[in-house]
Amino acid sequence: MPLNIERNYTGLGSEANKGALTWLIYPGADNHFTVHHPDKSGSSTVTMTNYSDRIELALKEMKKPSIFNIHLEKKPIRLSFNGIELSDSTDYQYDEQKMRLTARIVGIKDGLLIIKR
Repeated sequence: MPLNIERNYTGLGSEANKGALTWLIYPGADNHFTVHHPDKSGSSTVTMTNYSDRIELALKEMKKPSIFNIHLEKKPIRLSFNGIELSDSTDYQYDEQKMRLTARIVGIKDGLLIIKR
């Protein structure tokens, strides 16, 4: 589910989310979602594929920076985007209490985000 978050009152983000598209991801069933941007800049698609050891998010035609809030029961082993390993605390954070992984893809990019469980 894509969201436009600009404040922290929902608990799903903060002012730091402003200008980025925030995606709520609930792993389990394979799925895809296309958002059509109201500013007429086109559309962006996220396709989720679940495996026993990882989750793959294929990003296509990303028109805006993206933040992914992913419900996970435990901290992932590793995250990578287009084959480049992402850094814990810099590129992503895991909140144990909320069981939520937050990953930020800076810039406008297409590619594959892999969350290794």
